Amino acid sequence: MSKEEYLAELERNLRKLPEVERLEAMQYYREYLEEAGENVEEVIEKLGPPKEVANGIIRECAVKSLAVVGQGQRRESEEKEARKKNSTATNIWLIVLGIFAAPIAFPVAIAVVAVLFAAFISLAAFCLSVAVLDVCFFVVGIIALVAGIGVAAISPSTTVFFIGCSLFMIGLGIGAVIVTIQVIKLIIKLITWLVSKIVKGGDKHEKEY
Repeated sequence: MSKEEYLAELERNLRKLPEVERLEAMQYYREYLEEAGENVEEVIEKLGPPKEVANGIIRECAVKSLAVVGQGQRRESEEKEARKKNSTATNIWLIVLGIFAAPIAFPVAIAVVAVLFAAFISLAAFCLSVAVLDVCFFVVGIIALVAGIGVAAISPSTTVFFIGCSLFMIGLGIGAVIVTIQVIKLIIKLITWLVSKIVKGGDKHEKEY
């Protein structure tokens, strides 16, 4: 297989990657093969089939995306192109591609993606439920505060009781928000770790580009 044929087949196998990642990978391997000179055939044989190389590239892109997801945020000082490249939608797509490119059976890959989708839906439902609960805590707290102020002239002790209830409910709401954030971070780290193990499992042909 010639250099151009190898690169063409490699690009075909990388067509599902986002444009930025695909171009970076192709530029790396094109320069790599050009530097091989007369030994290009030996280098091609050493690299292995283009499909295997492409799967390795896809897995590495998925691992990088998992790292971004695990961090939860990007530095504001990063360039616009980097933020675009690491958008949530792009990261999710790369992770899905990485799972299908991992050395596991296709039905298993489908099952993994389905489980992850269900996990994200469950997590979103959990966040929504907690948000509603927090709103209820704050609303009840405000109502109790207003009620306490309303009876201040009639019964100071009742006012103290209502204000105490108000502060308690607002405190519960704040506490629930803090606990929920920590739980979500823990769940995301766990999912990231599991997917990372699946994507990198058995992979002995990872490349840096």
